[in-house]
Amino acid sequence: MKRARALGIGLKLLGLAFSIGPLLIAFSINGWDVQATLFNTEEFQPLEGETAGFFGEGEGAGVEIDQAGVEYDNITKIVRVPVTISLPMNFSIDLTEFTLSGIVDGQSINLTMEEEKVKLVPGENALIHLIGTVGVDPTSKEIQSTTGTITLEKSGVTIQLVIEEGGL
Repeated sequence: MKRARALGIGLKLLGLAFSIGPLLIAFSINGWDVQATLFNTEEFQPLEGETAGFFGEGEGAGVEIDQAGVEYDNITKIVRVPVTISLPMNFSIDLTEFTLSGIVDGQSINLTMEEEKVKLVPGENALIHLIGTVGVDPTSKEIQSTTGTITLEKSGVTIQLVIEEGGL
């Protein structure tokens, strides 16, 4: 009876070792880096090349803020910033989220996309608006230390681009 119980426990532990062992080996081979273990970064290089044009590096592509079109309401303290986006890819894609953060005249500002979803089409410019609340009138001032994210969606696949400080 004890042998059968010990054998059962041993077989369960052996099954557990065969399940967890390969995962531990894969993590140790990749220096315990989760991203390197789970994703082959070489597969993402073509996509990174395509999305690089979002920040004005590709011909006829980029994100452009219309400084002259910025609207500010002194009562509600809401700022509305028009942004023109040109698609660097040769296929249409949905823009689902666009956020910008920065500093205006020493005050923090967070802007989010006013529209819910915008379809970006190659060869066409899409106009969106970023809105947020700020204590000072930013129409004649420049946003500093700009960071943000752009979220795109195509056929259920979500791509999030990060705008690093000073990226726009």
